[in-house]
Amino acid sequence: MLLEKREPHTNFLSPQGRNFNEVLRAIDSLQLTANLKVATPVDWKQGDRCMVVPSMSTEEAKRTFGEDSVIVHPMPSKKEYVR
Repeated sequence: MLLEKREPHTNFLSPQGRNFNEVLRAIDSLQLTANLKVATPVDWKQGDRCMVVPSMSTEEAKRTFGEDSVIVHPMPSKKEYVR
């Protein structure tokens, strides 16, 4: 399922090959982030940890994903970085 706003664009007219695993990884990431309030880091693979979007509070993240699944990293800015 790809959303109109999030479709990755690939130029298939180029003579260089395509990494099919990267295409699948991008689709997995798009599907995950379309359904949950999360963002995936670079080189994310299905089953890896991801970040909770800043608009979701730590308390809401713990309710949504489970108390044991949420890790909060303190940042120099005093904001929380939730994984």
